[in-house]
Amino acid sequence: MSKGKFNDVKDDIISYIREGDSNILACKKVGISKETFYTWINDKPDFSDSLKKARKEFRETIVQTLEQSLWKRAAGYEVEEVKNEYRTLKDGSKVLVKSSKITKHFPPDTGALIFALTNLDPENWKNRQDNRLSVDDGISGFKISVVHKEGTPPIANSEDDIAD
Repeated sequence: MSKGKFNDVKDDIISYIREGDSNILACKKVGISKETFYTWINDKPDFSDSLKKARKEFRETIVQTLEQSLWKRAAGYEVEEVKNEYRTLKDGSKVLVKSSKITKHFPPDTGALIFALTNLDPENWKNRQDNRLSVDDGISGFKISVVHKEGTPPIANSEDDIAD
């Protein structure tokens, strides 16, 4: 490809990458081969740096969008929807007969709630069992106490004595 082709498409490629397109899809959109694309990355450090920056911007943007969606699903939300009914006249044109607004309620999503709470408040919302083993020095040797989550079977009897 000529140097002119690079100047014509480099900004478009960077823009497509910033929007989340893959390298191959961006190449197809601007009409270059992937070999040309990778040659430009190796030969033009400014282009390579611009692509890295575009990918970083995409990740930051998509993470923000996904976080907003997660919080919305975790808390529940409402959407107002407009429903229009039309009637077709003899001449083929359509006339609005009725328009109504409907509020749709989406309740909180249990999976999103659990995910959010285990990440925001891990001390109170653990997604794991606590199987700590504590040892106290007793008169006749060591006493083993097994701490386990209520409702789960212990891995050893909690008051077994072990002789010296």
